[in-house]
Parts: sequence; structure tokens; C-alpha cells
Amino acid sequence: MTRFISILFSCLCLFIGALFTPVWADDIYIDGELWHSFGSPINQDSVLRSRLLAALPENRVTWWEDIDGYNAYWSVQNGELCLEDIKVAFRQNNPPSYPWQSIPDSVIQRVFSNYIIGNRIVASWYSGKMFAFKGQIVWSSFHVRSNYEKEMLLSFDHGTITERQLFHNRLVTDGFSLQDNTALVERLQQFTFDTKKPELKHAERIVCHVYDIQADSLGNITDCRVEATIIYSNRKKGRKTTKGVALEIKEQFMNIHPWKTYYLNGEYVVPYLHNGIYFPLRLNNDTE
Repeated sequence: MTRFISILFSCLCLFIGALFTPVWADDIYIDGELWHSFGSPINQDSVLRSRLLAALPENRVTWWEDIDGYNAYWSVQNGELCLEDIKVAFRQNNPPSYPWQSIPDSVIQRVFSNYIIGNRIVASWYSGKMFAFKGQIVWSSFHVRSNYEKEMLLSFDHGTITERQLFHNRLVTDGFSLQDNTALVERLQQFTFDTKKPELKHAERIVCHVYDIQADSLGNITDCRVEATIIYSNRKKGRKTTKGVALEIKEQFMNIHPWKTYYLNGEYVVPYLHNGIYFPLRLNNDTE
């Protein structure tokens, strides 16, 4: 016998933030185009960062997004990452404003003296990956960085570009979303279980975690991993994990479509699901 369940639905990932960049961005010129970047290469070298902060004016303005209080400007020249300028902001009262000013070249050259090659400052200390972005925000969340229309992933080895990948991010399919979850909750309320199963006898609820969610361009979930824990009303029985119920939930979960799906950095992503979701399923189980 199957019974309908009522669902208390929640999601650990459902924190909808304003559309903003969660970290302060440096600027970088790539092939003559202005891009912004997440983070700063200077921060990779703690000694270099300390030298720079010690040389910056103490009365510069800092913000919670930019606790160091500077903005660096970069360019890619002959396949190398080069520092062009560093600016700081100062508060003016009449009228209230925060104009940006370049710090003197003599200060920059003193701080980065070990990295001057000819008339350029080459970021040879920097190895790693940098995301550059431009255009409008395609998707945003409070707890992770935003995704923009155009993003470029740059790989560096001691300041030299070894690889670049260009992505055109976009919404590909509208549909169910945890951001507007009324329709989704109604769909989840249709989940049914055979409460005659031995493991569901005296079960009060099932706690579900869904991970490793993969989607396609049509808004279908093509694969996922489900973990299910049964919570019993009888305290002596406590709780236990169950693969059988997990597979049943996976099948029903994958039958929900289409999901609101984005193409982000080469992958089809269902926002708020790609990091995993949690929801409890309450069973009306009065089986003795």
C-alpha cells in the first residue's frame, strides 16, 4: 500500500543574494579588452602583499569587500601577466566622494623591484588560475561568486599564460527552481512510498541528501547520488540509512523536469542543486 506524503521542504543552498560581485575585482586588459578578475595575484605572495600594504597610504579607504584598500590593474603582454597600475581611494567631504588615485610609480617600482624586466613589471611570482569576466550577471547567489555573460579562465605558470578558455554563460532552460520553489514543493508532495516495507514500519520521516547532480541542455537531471536516512518514531530504533529507499527517491527525483538550467563555464548547472540539497520527507505512517 502506498501513501501520499507531506513534505517539509528546505534547502541548505537557498540563500538568495543581491546581484553583486562577492569579492573585489582587479582589472585586466586582455587583447586590448578590459576585463575584471576575481581576487588578486598579489595575494599569492604573502611577503609581497605585506610590502605593498606597508607602502600604501594609511588614510586610504577600505571596504568590507576590499579590506586591503587597493585596486590593481594588469595587462597581458606577449603572453605574460604584467602589473600596470595600483590605485587607492580617498574620502573627500565637500562634496562627499571617494576618488581613486594612482600611487606613485616610484612606490610601485620599489615594492616590485624584484620583478622588473626592462620597463615592465612581470608577475613571475604568480602561478595558478584566474577567472576574468565581463558583461551582465547571468546568475548570482549570496554565498558563491556570480557568473557573468563572458568569462575567461586563464592558467599561469610563473606569470606566463599556459592556457586560456573562453565561456559564454547563459540561461538555457526555464523550469523548476529552488529560488521559486512553490511549484517544486507541490511536485515533491507527490512522492509516494510503500510504507508496508519492513524498513519503513514506524518510520516518522526520511531525511534526503542529493549530491553530484548532473543536468543536460533540456533541463533534465541525468544523474545524481542520493543518501537517505530513516528517522523512526520509536526512539529505540533511532535512525538508519537505506540504499533501497535512496534509489526509489532518486528515480522519483529524476522524473521531475524541466529544471531551470544554466550553461556556466562549460557545464550545464541547475542552480542551488549542484552543491547538493537537503529535504525531509514526513511519512503519515500509522502502521502498527
